[in-house]
Amino acid sequence: MIHYGNNGGSGASFFPARATRLYRKSDGRRSSRHLLHGFPDNAGSFRHQLPALAEAGFRAISVTLRGYECASIPENGDYSVEAIASDIYAVIDQLDQGPVHLVGHDWGAAIAYNAAAAAPHILKA
Repeated sequence: MIHYGNNGGSGASFFPARATRLYRKSDGRRSSRHLLHGFPDNAGSFRHQLPALAEAGFRAISVTLRGYECASIPENGDYSVEAIASDIYAVIDQLDQGPVHLVGHDWGAAIAYNAAAAAPHILKA
């Protein structure tokens, strides 16, 4: 799910993006930072970084990767790095207008590396 807030505000709305659940902290004016968690974490592991990024004016988006919550279990059982990277492409496509910064921790870093190698045009860094 995505919680929309304006620079850390409390407004909320939700929508699904493929097999992922998302948390969006801010709607800042600067470019987006997509944060990908490690194992066995979830999007909440970036709860301290999201407000700091929002305060700095960035749109901060923390993604719970497929399979980490019951609602994000794919019907086809595909947990490959490529499949999860394609989820990230879908999120970027649905939420952003231009290249983004992708930040990965642990397992999220493996996803970020794959996404960068397969689709460098969607990333700033």
